[in-house]
Amino acid sequence: MLGYPAGRLHPNQVARQLRSVDIPAERANNDPAAGSKGNVKGASAHRRFGAIAFGVPAALLIFVAAGCASATTSDSTSSTPTVAATPSADLTPVTVAPSTPVVTSTPAPPSRPAPTPSPTAPSCLLSDQDRYVYNPDRLIVRAACVRVTGTVLVIRREADGDLHIRVLLDPPFRGMLTPGNQQQCAQGVCGLLVVEPICVHSVSQADAVSSCAADRDPLTALPTVGRHVWLEGRSVLDRDHSDWAELHPLYRWGLA
Repeated sequence: MLGYPAGRLHPNQVARQLRSVDIPAERANNDPAAGSKGNVKGASAHRRFGAIAFGVPAALLIFVAAGCASATTSDSTSSTPTVAATPSADLTPVTVAPSTPVVTSTPAPPSRPAPTPSPTAPSCLLSDQDRYVYNPDRLIVRAACVRVTGTVLVIRREADGDLHIRVLLDPPFRGMLTPGNQQQCAQGVCGLLVVEPICVHSVSQADAVSSCAADRDPLTALPTVGRHVWLEGRSVLDRDHSDWAELHPLYRWGLA
């Protein structure tokens, strides 16, 4: 039966057994031939029935109580959910030390040498004056055209028709000077740049006459002493004069 363990009787089974016990007693009462023997058997049957009738309710109660207890235990066992143990989390706060910023030192920019006049640039334009330089082999060309700035300290006339303009260069351009320029002095200052506009006055030096005679457009406007000017010309070393540095010839100039 559903809900009763094996080996235990259901109440319906108990009732059927009780009905089977009554059968001998009824036969004895209905058979006259049985006489007193039947009565004795009937009395004996009734005593057995009484014992059974008394014992059955008690057994039935015990049976039912045991069944209910077993069913309750089974139900409680089957209905109780199994809870998996959950590991407890460590809730202890963790203190994270702030990271120390890495400070990198910025390297100092490398020192730069003083700029020197650069070769031909868009702001420095060539001129036709190069072709009127006499004995050009005496000059070593360093750059076809450079621009410098400085102050005019003295101007001297030369026999070959040129001028020697001695210029105190501004600091950024003094790197173009050579030891020979220490011979060029004016106003108590040595180490001056020689700037030569060519064929700008009468020529008395024989080997320069023909060259200047061919120059049809020499410079006419020239700087004066004390002026701070910019000058453009060909950068050379004069081999006949201790390789001092010159702008020779001067192409053009202006106030700086």
